[in-house]
Amino acid sequence: DFSTSIPIILSGTSTISVADPFSAFFNGPLSGDGSLVIFSDEIGSNVVLGGDHPYTGATTVSRGGLALSGSASELGATASLTVGLAGTGRLTLGTGARVTPTTFIRFGNSGQQGTGTLADSGTLLSAGTYLEVGSGGPGTLDVTGGARASSAT
Repeated sequence: DFSTSIPIILSGTSTISVADPFSAFFNGPLSGDGSLVIFSDEIGSNVVLGGDHPYTGATTVSRGGLALSGSASELGATASLTVGLAGTGRLTLGTGARVTPTTFIRFGNSGQQGTGTLADSGTLLSAGTYLEVGSGGPGTLDVTGGARASSAT
């Protein structure tokens, strides 16, 4: 596993790749105008974000997992969120985490599977424009325990 609390500035497109069964933990803020792509070797690997991450580029979970947990964990300025692009992508939110892209959220894209799991009260997934589940590929979104999912349209 890898863990850091160092602030990271994203510029252009930054890719995080994690080999299964390991995880990468980022507790320092990810900021800047760049985009984040998560592309892992296997489905069992995860990128775990703790704290506020105010970067403004797009977020793509191409293959592998992205997890946020805790009321201080937030992706609030990201332009969009795509889960599942070059393989199965997973998004897991819990214990009050918030993901609120300014435009769309898409689970399943380019024929690939995207899954989302939202659990616990205070957990929020909210799209600025639209939320798609399974329109571009197989997609699922499970919302339990008082978590909420929404979109403007």
